[in-house]
Amino acid sequence: MSEPTPSRMISIGALTVSLRDPAFYDRDTFSYERIEVLRGSASMLFGRGSTGGVVNQVQKQAVLADSNDASFTAGSGSFLRFAGDFNVKTGRTSALRLNVMKTDAKNAGNHVDKQGLALKYRWGIGTDDEVSASSYQLRNNNGINYGLPWLRQASRQPGANPSGMIAIDPRNHHAADSNYNVGGATYGTISWTHQFDNGGEMKTTLRHAA
Repeated sequence: MSEPTPSRMISIGALTVSLRDPAFYDRDTFSYERIEVLRGSASMLFGRGSTGGVVNQVQKQAVLADSNDASFTAGSGSFLRFAGDFNVKTGRTSALRLNVMKTDAKNAGNHVDKQGLALKYRWGIGTDDEVSASSYQLRNNNGINYGLPWLRQASRQPGANPSGMIAIDPRNHHAADSNYNVGGATYGTISWTHQFDNGGEMKTTLRHAA
């Protein structure tokens, strides 16, 4: 079964096009307004390789109101997570929004370590021409849980017969580099939206990702 293709959908009048998200990284919802899922075959809309459907990630945008929201979550396995959402109205038609996140967890040798920051600035809100600029950064250094690790008793031991293997407690296991999922995404986006008198709109977006 194919996995849905992450994307961001842009409406241009009656036409909908897709701005693809950078492909392979461990995502986080700290800066999402909502997530929309289009199930089924999507290749007729989004090109070859999109047979599993599409996940539309709608990012939070700056709005014309001052608001501050912060949350802190603690759980088992030394789970700690902080998320902040701060919006400032900077002018009659402009606003700035900042989303931040930090998550740590250690659970029987498997761990989570990630940080995120998303900054958005919009001006011309509510006018015929609206411009927005945003930056997004997410960093992951997470453990990959392969289950209970086993080692051969001797380096020359052939095969992986359980009778000749040693089970290691994952809490005391010093993981190799291959046991870590290190990655993330960094990108900046600039978009301009023009509203027509008949109710239609045209949106132009430029993104650079690394």
